[in-house]
Amino acid sequence: MRYSALQEDCAELEKIVGKSADSDLTNGLVIQDLENKIRNLEADIIAKERIILEKSETNNILWGKIKALEEKEENLTSQVTKMEID
Repeated sequence: MRYSALQEDCAELEKIVGKSADSDLTNGLVIQDLENKIRNLEADIIAKERIILEKSETNNILWGKIKALEEKEENLTSQVTKMEID
């Protein structure tokens, strides 16, 4: 009788441990999945930041060229005005 009670207790303990192991495995897989999603999001953010930086650099280059052309046009206009005055 005592032996069967021990067997029952042992069987219950195995069920609990089995459920716990399954739960731990599931939790581990969920955590790993979340970590992968976080890594992917971080990679997306880095890629988008690079795109924004490249666009900003391109805009700065274009504005520099526009300012240079405006100065050139201003100089030509002032030269034409001086020629008309003379």
